[in-house]
Formats: sequence, structure tokens, C-alpha cells
Amino acid sequence: MAAEIYNFAIEEGADIAYGIRLKENKIPQNLSEWTFKAQLRALNDTVIFDFDVEVSQNDPYVLRIGKSGSVTDALIAGVAKHDLLGIAPDGRRFRLLEGQVTISSSVTEL
Repeated sequence: MAAEIYNFAIEEGADIAYGIRLKENKIPQNLSEWTFKAQLRALNDTVIFDFDVEVSQNDPYVLRIGKSGSVTDALIAGVAKHDLLGIAPDGRRFRLLEGQVTISSSVTEL
């Protein structure tokens, strides 16, 4: 399984959340026994934060990735990068997603 390219945007101060389904050979994977880690990094490889990653309680085929607005509020506008790593129940390791993240600044303060 090669890493899929997934580029997205984060708005400073806003919650971010998305869900993904993993497929191997077009077969959806039950993720309840997998282990995951995802990070946002500056282009110089400095870790900005670890994403919150969890398997959906309602659907073991959906992985939820996100971060709260209280954390994204400290971001500085620009471009960063991310990836998602997973370890399958049989011990195989995969880089599942990678890509660029555009961070946009907020004008209004809450």
C-alpha cells in the first residue's frame, strides 16, 4: 500500500476533523486492531503537533483525524506537511497518507 497524497487546509483557530477509510486491494479494512500516528510538521521537519487519531466508535472501518481549534489557534500562516502512519495487526507498517497543508490566518479573535 503506497501512501496516498492528501493535501488540505487548516484555518487558524478552527477545529479540523476528517475521516478516512483504508482499503487494501479494494477491500475495506477493519481498523479496530491497528495503531496510528499522524503529525503536522514545518517544512524544516520541526514537529508542530501530533494529530488526534482514533478509530470511530460507530464504525471500525473509519479513522477519524483532527485537532481542536484551541491548538490550531497558535498556528502561523504558511505551508506545512503531514503524514499518517499505521501498523496493521500483523505488524506490517505503512505510511498511509502524506501531503501539504496550507495554514490560513484568522482575522477574528474569539
